[in-house]
Amino acid sequence: RRRDLARDHAKAASVHAADALARGQGATDARALALREVGRAIALDPTNENAVRTLMRLMTEPPREMPAEARASMLAETRRSMRVGSKIAAVAYLTWFVYSPLMFWMGMRSWTSWLLGSAAWLCASGAAYASVRNPRKDGKVDLLTAVTGVVAVALTSSLFGPYVLVPSLAAIGSMLLHLAPDRSRRVTVVVLNCLAVAVPTALQWLGVVPSSYVFEHGALSIQPVMLSFPAIPTHVFLLVANVALVITGCAMIARFRNTLTAAEERLHVQAWQLRQLVPEEARPASAPPPPESRMRLPQLRRKSS
Repeated sequence: RRRDLARDHAKAASVHAADALARGQGATDARALALREVGRAIALDPTNENAVRTLMRLMTEPPREMPAEARASMLAETRRSMRVGSKIAAVAYLTWFVYSPLMFWMGMRSWTSWLLGSAAWLCASGAAYASVRNPRKDGKVDLLTAVTGVVAVALTSSLFGPYVLVPSLAAIGSMLLHLAPDRSRRVTVVVLNCLAVAVPTALQWLGVVPSSYVFEHGALSIQPVMLSFPAIPTHVFLLVANVALVITGCAMIARFRNTLTAAEERLHVQAWQLRQLVPEEARPASAPPPPESRMRLPQLRRKSS
């Protein structure tokens, strides 16, 4: 009697799973019903291969639209991650003042440029700190933080021109903002950070601001604007700044890779735990299909329809 009931529940689960995987209207409700039915089937008869296959299909083929409860949970986690990222950005933006002693050692030629850069990095840090206190409820990138960071990067071109240090800073700023899960503003973030390089370059070409570069006899010379360029202090500044940029970029990617690895480990452990719920003789049916089979499924469905 238990096996008969299990077959009925497994059949109902298979029907609901087909509706859920068709990803039409009501797919979320169909998936919930399928999971309930398959749970009852396995509880009654853990050796029912049809129920086990249905369960693994549901677990290995995620829904196209995230269920509301899962989305709310993910959004809460996203806001926590954005707080951490904004805190890192708020501290990182203040490193301008860590480099200031090296700037003073090199010799200040334009205090106006230094004050403008200092004000811009302070504003960027303040905007990032405000995002720590109150991250966006929708989990999107905060445009105020992005814009103030881009302006600060652009003003940094007064150090060695828009082609030295500035592109690396823009790339790191863009990468940091890309860690947010929201995709709607990624193009905007990339465009803004490209402008951090393009706008100072255009202003120099048009003669609005002094040019940082002189091309003569096949040679490129960097002209001092904010700072003087004595040999030893300049070498030290460029060495420290570039090493710090390499370390910062690697640290960001490492943090992202660690987060991704942890998520992959949780998924594999979850799949392993699910397989332990069924007897050994039914475990072959619980193995997920190979990638080639999953790729052929949509084609088979289209042919059958």
